[in-house]
Amino acid sequence: MSASGMTLLVADADPAVRLALQRLLERSGYRVCLAADGEQALAGLRRARPAMALLDTDMSPCGALEVLAEAGRLGILGDTRVVLLTARFRRSEWEEASRCGAEAMLSKPISPADLLGRIQEWTQTAPTRAAGEAPAAAMRAPDPEV
Repeated sequence: MSASGMTLLVADADPAVRLALQRLLERSGYRVCLAADGEQALAGLRRARPAMALLDTDMSPCGALEVLAEAGRLGILGDTRVVLLTARFRRSEWEEASRCGAEAMLSKPISPADLLGRIQEWTQTAPTRAAGEAPAAAMRAPDPEV
């Protein structure tokens, strides 16, 4: 699937991160739906039916884990691939997110080239990771900032 016309949801509490990701993704041909908190992320999942959702784990009052759980309960995730964005990796958080359907967890700061490559890879392939398996991207040191 090419970037052209593909919609991605970016949900992050930090307006600077949202803006940086929006600019990067739109320059790469993606349509971007933005959300500043969990409620907006749920609304974006319902309305936009994005190919992928990039969800911040530290949004208030509900973060990525709560969004995933609620989206699952409401049946609105569909085929949306979910990637968590985190300032700090916690194995217990990843295990819960994986059980709820997350594909991966990326550490902030995120390398723009790495993020774009991974989005392209994830949207063109079926999931191959076993439930509960920690993704390689979450276990490595972060790249330069977006």
